[in-house]
Amino acid sequence: MDLYKEAESSSSAIDKVSLWIKDSPWTQAFLFVLGWLGVWLLAYIVEYVNHASVWFPAAGLTFAGLLVVGSRLIPALVVCAIISTLWTGYLYQLDMTVSELFMPGVVFAFTHIGPYYIATTILKRLANHQVNQLPTMLITFLVVAVVSSLLTAFSVIYGLVYTGLMAPTDIATAWFPFWVGDMAGIIAMGPLFVGIICKFYPNPEFWIGELRGISAVNKSNKYSLKLLICLLMVTAIMFLAYLYPSQESNLSIFILILPLMWIAYTESPIRTALSIALFSFSVAFLVNMLSLMEFVLIYQFAICIVAASAFFGLSVPSLLAHNQELRNKTITDHLTGVASRNHLISQAEIEIVKSKVEKKPVSMIIFDLDNFKKINDTLGHVQGDKVLIEISRVVSKAIDKTALLSRFGGDEFVILMPNTDLNRAEKIADRVLKAVRQVDMNLETSFTCSLGASQFIETEEFSQWFERADRALYRAKNSGRNQVQVCQAIESEV
Repeated sequence: MDLYKEAESSSSAIDKVSLWIKDSPWTQAFLFVLGWLGVWLLAYIVEYVNHASVWFPAAGLTFAGLLVVGSRLIPALVVCAIISTLWTGYLYQLDMTVSELFMPGVVFAFTHIGPYYIATTILKRLANHQVNQLPTMLITFLVVAVVSSLLTAFSVIYGLVYTGLMAPTDIATAWFPFWVGDMAGIIAMGPLFVGIICKFYPNPEFWIGELRGISAVNKSNKYSLKLLICLLMVTAIMFLAYLYPSQESNLSIFILILPLMWIAYTESPIRTALSIALFSFSVAFLVNMLSLMEFVLIYQFAICIVAASAFFGLSVPSLLAHNQELRNKTITDHLTGVASRNHLISQAEIEIVKSKVEKKPVSMIIFDLDNFKKINDTLGHVQGDKVLIEISRVVSKAIDKTALLSRFGGDEFVILMPNTDLNRAEKIADRVLKAVRQVDMNLETSFTCSLGASQFIETEEFSQWFERADRALYRAKNSGRNQVQVCQAIESEV
């Protein structure tokens, strides 16, 4: 009992701290600055050209912060830029005072924040204006990440040259690794940072609804094992590249697409983002530790491509859901839930081919409600729709399981019956007639229907088959309604 109370008290304390952070903008800004400087220092540790790292997670954090929080975060980012510039002066042992480094810090803030602010503003507008299906959003994110990191690379580099922190002759060798490092930081680390920042900013400016929905579904108890396999594969592949240095051995890092796609298909977005972040960190760290700088561009592009591929894996369930939704709209009548007219025709064509090949009978019943217009006129179209829904439900129970009930239009329905001859079709039509008569919706009116049935003849097309059943339906109507009529094969020649 004491342990339970202690755990409950600890959980309550964590919740209070979390709420306090959410309610305190100054605390949020302070924690963001600490986090940004922390990941900036990580980038410095894996730096292989002055001002260019294997991957630059600070770019990912800037991008994520501006995406989720927006312009409110700019003051904190300016502080980060100035402090990191002062820190750069110390780490590079530049012969410049603190006051002399202050202006380069301001220039770095402008050149680093500006392009990413414009890019995230564009991305937010696209995402928040219904261009928000997950696959579209991911493609947009990747395009924006590539373009904005390139613009930032040139912007910052020319800012460094302008402030005297970089020689103009270094631009040619610095811009490409600078760009790819920023791009890798955004693609590999940005989504994870978005998830973390959303914990402290519960009302993000960026639409993430569909990702939250997937998060609630895809979770397994084997995630730790999957992540361990992934990290062991990274270590083994890069250690082999160290033992046998060649372009081919280093290119084998792209095999990591497989375990990360496995994680993306089976885990939540936040777990996928965490896996990609750890993968990118492991690659950046091992490149330095194992002295694989000769092949650093391979690893930079591997981070970008593997991360992008894994994130596309998140869109697969979404694509399947959207495709299923489109398929349902195509094959299902939106009101009654039975098959649509188009689906009936396509299935009928299939059954016609099967009937010709297998020499098995297939029949059709066409029916509609007697005096349905009167129901709409007296009770209203809303009540008329309810009647159609109820009739569909009752008839679905009355027919064989292999039969297909469809709404052909208005109050007209068609039943397609594979492996059914005309005698059997007539019996099914009688069942439908009785089922409709028994419908009671407390509307002070009774329901009846007229039905026409026909069996497919091998020499005819669907339209001719349908026309014979339709003629039988009109005979039933002209004979007083509330009855079944069939069309014998000989009538097709009349």
